[in-house]
Amino acid sequence: MILFILLLVLVGIILYLMFIPVILEVDTIEQDYYLQIGTLAKIKLESHPNKIVQIRLRTIYRNFYFYPLIPKSTKKISAPKRKNKNKKRSKMKIRTILKLIRSFKVKKLKVAIDTGDCIANSKWYPFFYFMNEYAGQWTINYEGANSLQLRLVNRPVYLIKSFINY
Repeated sequence: MILFILLLVLVGIILYLMFIPVILEVDTIEQDYYLQIGTLAKIKLESHPNKIVQIRLRTIYRNFYFYPLIPKSTKKISAPKRKNKNKKRSKMKIRTILKLIRSFKVKKLKVAIDTGDCIANSKWYPFFYFMNEYAGQWTINYEGANSLQLRLVNRPVYLIKSFINY
């Protein structure tokens, strides 16, 4: 009976991890860049006054900070090891890459562009009008401001499905 309950809990956890949403958000207006894995973890790129950039990993119970632009401690560099040239890399097919890209759902897309030239802006207007009808909100402004707001959502089960199904 205990084994059955443990097996049921394990299957429940695996199902939860397979269907948990994975969100990628890029917002240049609010300076908000993050990757969120349900309620389990959130990886956010933040500015830091002294160290320029920091990566904040927020888990359920704790926050971790990483500084990617600060070099690690200086270690002696040994001679590079020779690699076997006989190893073959497994190349992903273009069809698989396209299926991976198609598995993402665009929940929010707002693009505002100013080229700096009013004539060039007016030439881009038909393209932006067409894109505005079919995909997101595309605008041209004459204020000198460029912005992007993008929100992509996916689930691990869709990623695995794109690898399995050809």
